[in-house]
Amino acid sequence: MKFVIIFLIAILSVPVIIFISLTIWAMRIVIDIFFKINISTAREESPEIEGEKIKFASKDGIPITGYFVYGKENKGETIIFCHEVGAGWGSWHKYAYFLPPAGYNVLTFDFRGHGNSGNKNGYSPNQWVTNFEMYDIAGAMDYLRTRSDVDMNKIGLLGISRGSGIGICAAKKTGLIKAIVADSCFATSETLNDYITKWVSIFLPIKKIPLFLNRFLTGISLFCAQLILKERLPSIGKALRKMNDVPVFFIHGEKDNYISVHQAKRLYEMARSPKLFWVIPKARHNESVLIEPIEYKNKVTEFFKKYI
Repeated sequence: MKFVIIFLIAILSVPVIIFISLTIWAMRIVIDIFFKINISTAREESPEIEGEKIKFASKDGIPITGYFVYGKENKGETIIFCHEVGAGWGSWHKYAYFLPPAGYNVLTFDFRGHGNSGNKNGYSPNQWVTNFEMYDIAGAMDYLRTRSDVDMNKIGLLGISRGSGIGICAAKKTGLIKAIVADSCFATSETLNDYITKWVSIFLPIKKIPLFLNRFLTGISLFCAQLILKERLPSIGKALRKMNDVPVFFIHGEKDNYISVHQAKRLYEMARSPKLFWVIPKARHNESVLIEPIEYKNKVTEFFKKYI
């Protein structure tokens, strides 16, 4: 009888061992994918503009540099520009050149590890939103409070790619941002989820990964990645679900081959009203302003006029 029990336990444990082994194997693949995903762009420079070079300290003391652009007939309404990975403060002109003539100040700066801004602890900026970018945004808010030409009750944010995720998390954390334009936005967990669906099944003996396994791999991989990176990765999805009364205007290219328009729609669905969603045909990642420059200008300006 004892032999039968041991035999049954051994037989029943085989599927468990196989599942654990496959999970560990898949998790290693997912983490490898996580670190190899690269959604960044080359640094862009800004033409000469009416404004001033600025410098302030991030919440953890890192020196941050950038520019404060004066809005025409300044009424204190100010837009924080959050650049994508690699681009730097100068890329504001590509996406937001029309805001100062419309009366908005623009605060644009290099996140840590970019341009002349500082860095520490060997941090290498990547496409994921981390606690370090939250420190930079917090420092930007403190800086704006020191300016007499800024109305802290009229702050908006325009974020590009990773910058839009930073803006959403900052809005949830600070409660000071009144409206957000999120161009080519993506969330860490949602992106991993998509990549798992696309790639991991290639390495596993199944046609489609079950939803529960996908979520499990996403969760455990994010946990392990944070341990490896020694950085906290805020959840854009959670921030959207918990953010009250902050309008978000999602802009996304239909041909985005980095972040699918389906993910953008899922993020839009997570957000609370009021919210807007605009898909630009033929536009790839961050190309909406190039494909539809006039409509981009008009829609973004109208959005800020309505909600700030």
